[in-house]
Amino acid sequence: MTTPDIQEKVKGSHRDVDTFAPEPYRVKSPFTVVFACEGDEFIASWLDANLHASGETQEQAFNDLKAMVLDTFDRLEELGDDELGPGPRQQKRILRSHITKLES
Repeated sequence: MTTPDIQEKVKGSHRDVDTFAPEPYRVKSPFTVVFACEGDEFIASWLDANLHASGETQEQAFNDLKAMVLDTFDRLEELGDDELGPGPRQQKRILRSHITKLES
């Protein structure tokens, strides 16, 4: 498949996230990841949270984005709102509205 064929196939493609299993997080509200193709790479984006990841395949980009979402969630949860600028504070609010960490 050529790059233009791949780009056309990915154009408008999306996938909902409704679980982080087996990770100890719960999706309170599913969110949509959209895909794009740049050259030979796939880009997965959660636009509302301003998070993006790339990979050699659409699945790799999707899984890398899910890992990035959880890493960002954990990092922002460690910080108080007064330690964050407006962008990260907004990102934290969006992440909290969609994700919660399960108690072990």
